[in-house]
Amino acid sequence: MKNFLIIIHLYYTEQWKKFCNYLNNIDVKKYTYDLYVSLPKDKSYFSCDVLSSFPNANITLTENVGYDVWPFFKVINQVNLDEYEFVIKLHSKRNMGAITAVINRRFVLKGNDWRNLLVSFISSKSHFEKAIASFRKRPNLGMINSFKLFDTSNEFEDVYHRLFCFNEAKKEIERIGLEPTPSREVTYIAGTMFICRACLFKVLKKMNYCATDFIKANRNNENDLAHIMERVFGWLVTSQNYYIDDPYSFKKFSLRDYYRYEMFYYNDKSVLGRFFRYCRKIRRFIFRIDVFDEKKIIKIFKIPVYKQK
Repeated sequence: MKNFLIIIHLYYTEQWKKFCNYLNNIDVKKYTYDLYVSLPKDKSYFSCDVLSSFPNANITLTENVGYDVWPFFKVINQVNLDEYEFVIKLHSKRNMGAITAVINRRFVLKGNDWRNLLVSFISSKSHFEKAIASFRKRPNLGMINSFKLFDTSNEFEDVYHRLFCFNEAKKEIERIGLEPTPSREVTYIAGTMFICRACLFKVLKKMNYCATDFIKANRNNENDLAHIMERVFGWLVTSQNYYIDDPYSFKKFSLRDYYRYEMFYYNDKSVLGRFFRYCRKIRRFIFRIDVFDEKKIIKIFKIPVYKQK
């Protein structure tokens, strides 16, 4: 049995070097793994770059539907999960730009925040070793990633998209013969990157999905199977008597998190809301880091003083 089945969906091929660095955090003297890299069919040319770095990698060409979820299913359907201890799911993710995401009504993520948190369990040798050590010590630990990405959906959601995904995910769990546990709420990794015990994903094969079950990415309509499966992945863990945890982060709601949260939720009509926004404008005028095409530009008083080459 090999230690890891690593599945990377590479839509943004310019991020491949980053994934090479992440994979180098796995000590090949201690662990064995099979690497599967999925590429959209119109980017098949990039398979040469992947194989030049990892000659034994398995290349899977996929239809450009279902974000990173359909490519994940396509690989899962062609492997024997009994041959692996853990599944590592990764995918390329763009900078959020002006978009702001709020996870679990606590953590406000901007720019590269979400992407950096998603790969945090493999972003350093220390984090990765802590994750594996935790799996060894805690037999009921099922899935790992940063606690700041632990989102929840429940049956009382007041946002239609979240309620829709919750109800449909519950139906999917019941369809494959599992009892949704807990029944009224599901915790999941927002962004679908994680390391998980391979045995928990064996039931995915019962779903018998194909490419036509998924739709092309559409940010204006996210009531789709990919976002439903985001919740299903979380329920697969808890419904089989395992749990999700973060064994490597220093768990606390920091002053920075509080500031971002309050600044995001207070409107400009309130005194506190205006105060937070003025503080942000002053800070960004004095010092700011902008990211364009994966390159950092540091500005002081709006004057560029450093540009990453």
